[in-house]
Amino acid sequence: MNIWNHCSLREFSKDLNRVTLSNELSRKELTSISAHNRNIPLEYVIQGNLESLVSEDCLFGGVDMPGNYLNPPWGIEDGKGRIFPLIVDDYTRTHILNSVELCLIDYIPALYKIGIQNLVIDARGKTSEYAESMVTSYRHGLNYKEKTPENIAKLNKLKVKVKKISQGGITTGSFLDRPD
Repeated sequence: MNIWNHCSLREFSKDLNRVTLSNELSRKELTSISAHNRNIPLEYVIQGNLESLVSEDCLFGGVDMPGNYLNPPWGIEDGKGRIFPLIVDDYTRTHILNSVELCLIDYIPALYKIGIQNLVIDARGKTSEYAESMVTSYRHGLNYKEKTPENIAKLNKLKVKVKKISQGGITTGSFLDRPD
């Protein structure tokens, strides 16, 4: 479930053992929702190409292509030359992902302070090497949950590593960019 506010958190926490807070929420909004939490583990996607749009239509329908076209690499290029990856699911819905990857490795201390207990890496359409490298980087990052100058420096070094293997660059998404 993609939780947007404290009312939905309260309602869904009755039946679920954890909830995912929406990546469209800002840091301030996450803090506000977390303050209303009644002991259900909260999770947040902290790495990956976030979904921008889901279409019920398969964009490849009627196109004669050899092999299995349901697997990447496919994308849509916009007028600025950015590539938005496409993934077609088992129900032939097309998922259009953001052209840059969300990366919050340097905000691990802030996320834990907010009350996020589970960090999620979205590796859909990525290689196993990518997933392994990201998991390793974020596992190292979890050693630096306390906000100290030394830990921030170590997290920034990990961010440089993560940026090198991130598709299309990195962003903080709504975590910092969305005005409150």
